[in-house]
Amino acid sequence: MLNSPLRELSVGEVLDQSFTLLRRNLVPVMVLGLVSFLPAALVGLFIPTIGSFVSILGLPILAAGCVWIADKGIRGGEVGISGALGAGFRGGLKLALLWPLWSFARSALMVIFIVPGALFVGAFFAWKQVLLIEDNWSVLGRSAKLSSGSLGRIIWVIFIAWLISSLPQAGLTIGQLVAAGDRDPFEAMGSFNALDFAVLMGTLVLTTFTQAYFHNAVTLLYYDRRVRVDALDVETSADQFDAALAGDLQDGEAQSGEVQSGTGPVA
Repeated sequence: MLNSPLRELSVGEVLDQSFTLLRRNLVPVMVLGLVSFLPAALVGLFIPTIGSFVSILGLPILAAGCVWIADKGIRGGEVGISGALGAGFRGGLKLALLWPLWSFARSALMVIFIVPGALFVGAFFAWKQVLLIEDNWSVLGRSAKLSSGSLGRIIWVIFIAWLISSLPQAGLTIGQLVAAGDRDPFEAMGSFNALDFAVLMGTLVLTTFTQAYFHNAVTLLYYDRRVRVDALDVETSADQFDAALAGDLQDGEAQSGEVQSGTGPVA
């Protein structure tokens, strides 16, 4: 379990613990990324246009698996490869139903003016977590409730996490265009040779890790807001106390039975 996850975290703690979550779960994240994007890379070797389409289909699977891994890591659960893949495919189907609407609304607002787009992203920042962790389809209303009173801070955290996760991919894309040399950039991105394939695989690896980092940050922020809005820390502490009390009662009953049967120690 991360250090005091069920309390309000500072911006720096959210970003730092996002790296910690990623470092602790590198293997499940990497396998999840390969399953999500490797088919697209192989198809793209022969039919680049279809390969790009297949890679888009892999995004909801990767996102759902990353949210599951972050959720388990934050709450101290066991993170396994099979669990991450199962959650990725199950949750990916849910996300795929809402993702086009979310992307269209966000992009449209960003085109109109960046401020409405930022407010939209901040207000509904936790729609994936609400859908996947709570299994709640009222994603906008629930997310808006969680963001209420902390919209500016949420937008700031998401912006920094997005910046951190976007810079490596941007650098790799620029490197790919530079490596293309005299070839037309768009033609270069649609044709494959050994160098292009190596760049593609690097892009897939970077996309996997940066997306995992971003979803770690948003999931931490989601739990951070639940502490304030739902008193999740009190609820969790109460559950832990009840579990400990039940365990003590069972131990006491077992010891009492041993004494009465003459098998236990007698004072």
